[in-house]
Amino acid sequence: MMRVRQYNPADEQQLILLHAKQGLDYALPNLNDPLFAVRVLIEGENGKIVVAALGRITCEIYLLMDDSGTPQERWERVQVVSRVAEAQGVAMGFKDCQAQIPPQLEKRFKKRLFALGWQKRPWPLWSRELGV
Repeated sequence: MMRVRQYNPADEQQLILLHAKQGLDYALPNLNDPLFAVRVLIEGENGKIVVAALGRITCEIYLLMDDSGTPQERWERVQVVSRVAEAQGVAMGFKDCQAQIPPQLEKRFKKRLFALGWQKRPWPLWSRELGV
């Protein structure tokens, strides 16, 4: 029989071990960070945690802009709005943000994204609408 329950800080060591056993190349974040809004566990019959779903709040960025001005003027606008948006996100407690870039824009904008400090993640991003 399995038992579904919420995470509590006493579970941290078990989840660290579970993460290590998976052998995936990423650091386990601080599970006690308040940005982890979803922390659901399943215990097996022996009380051992056998699966965990951990949902951390993140920020998804959308950039909307027109094509007026020179390329340099547009780049300066993007840099300014990026700095202000980052400051707002940090002030709100976000640790990261993500953006979904259409392939046709990524080709043209990749160097600019790197210049703004963005990284292309090695793993594909999957998403799902909730409550649908």
